[in-house]
Amino acid sequence: MKRVAYPDTAHARIIEATADGGTVLRIVWENGHTSAIDLSPWIDAHADLAGLRARGVFARVQVGEFGGFVHWGEDGDEEPAIDGLHLWLMEQWQRGLPLTPGTLKRWRESRGLTLEQAANATGISRRQWAYYEAGQTVIPYGLGLACKGYDALREEAA
Repeated sequence: MKRVAYPDTAHARIIEATADGGTVLRIVWENGHTSAIDLSPWIDAHADLAGLRARGVFARVQVGEFGGFVHWGEDGDEEPAIDGLHLWLMEQWQRGLPLTPGTLKRWRESRGLTLEQAANATGISRRQWAYYEAGQTVIPYGLGLACKGYDALREEAA
């Protein structure tokens, strides 16, 4: 049986992309889901993307070939671009789901948890948690939800 780590939207094609004010991108996926994703962290992290902040440039977003990415290029140029999986991961990060090794580690450290404590709190082994943080295996969507649930229970108890 094949394990699926991400829900359908992570692998869905992009049907439509429009600028939705500032650096927010509204994506319509082939499965009907609509996402509003703020791309400012991505733009801020890459100096060569600063031009996307210019008035009117961000609004020129286009869906790339086969719906696998969006881009802001002109005259056949497809740069700069960002693919659908990275857009989906950014959306999950903005929703508070740590689904990349770096965000998972920052989530654990920001709560003052050891590897063992984080693993116990989310119902997995310490070794598996270490694999996720090291990027040795794909972080399952369910683990991101478990982290969010951990936070909700802590807030409720406070």
